[in-house]
Amino acid sequence: MESYETASADVKQSIISRTDPETARALCQANRQSREICQNRLSIQDKSRICLKNSKAAAECDLIPMFSQQQFLSLVPKNILMHPDDPIHNTYEFYPQGYKLPTEGFAVALRKAKIMNTICAIIRPDFFLSNSIQRPPLPAYMDAGFLDQVRAGYITAATYKYAHEKSLALGLLLYHVARRERILISVDYDWPTGDINEYNTDAKVDLKDIPSASRRLFFKGMTEDHFLDSVTTFIRATLEDDDDEPHGFPLILATSDETNINVFRLSRIIKIALDQGYHYRCDIGIWAGPELDIKTTL
Repeated sequence: MESYETASADVKQSIISRTDPETARALCQANRQSREICQNRLSIQDKSRICLKNSKAAAECDLIPMFSQQQFLSLVPKNILMHPDDPIHNTYEFYPQGYKLPTEGFAVALRKAKIMNTICAIIRPDFFLSNSIQRPPLPAYMDAGFLDQVRAGYITAATYKYAHEKSLALGLLLYHVARRERILISVDYDWPTGDINEYNTDAKVDLKDIPSASRRLFFKGMTEDHFLDSVTTFIRATLEDDDDEPHGFPLILATSDETNINVFRLSRIIKIALDQGYHYRCDIGIWAGPELDIKTTL
């Protein structure tokens, strides 16, 4: 610590950008000069690595504060140009500026954006498999290396020699900031015809690991979102009593002609989860065919 304190600003910047995130956050809060270095001299990629691993890290970075309003506005679009009935959206941007809560800092908001945009990207095999889709630039705060892994996994799953091996499964666990409750999003794909561009999808949201009061709050948030009218109508039709709260629900509705996940609608469901505190950690598991097993934590 003594060598850091006596080092030049350039050396301090180099140390902070190279050290582990927890140490970097501590150094950033060491004194006024360190805070200014972290605010003004670190790249967006360095700030994202240091601040966006979990909600605790993001909250610590907001004490500095690490991200400025100008940086947030430059990283997150003001609006999202899409239609709620589109089955696939060729974008990484599902988190607009208006999603940021007035009570939270820019690092916490960017962490939520990272979770939402990553989930909404990896949930779409079409987005990664089709050469006809030109993917837009990736936001600087997202993990390009992980998305490359996912792309490789999708291609692996879709190109196995035998039809019964052409399968892919995703499991996404969103943990509450209290670290006890969690929401599971699970998705299964398979290619029954063997065609890389034709697959079946089965997907659901599981609320079994959260108490009834939290499930009731989650469902209330869904019923207040007009973009989710079709989902809440479907859920209510399957409940024995309108006063019950669901333990889970499908992402592809049996009452419609849907065959794939409506990603915009999923983003609205994720927004409710994030706003209600399910952004401490996001565990992701991806299993393809007989060989591929990818696990990471956002």
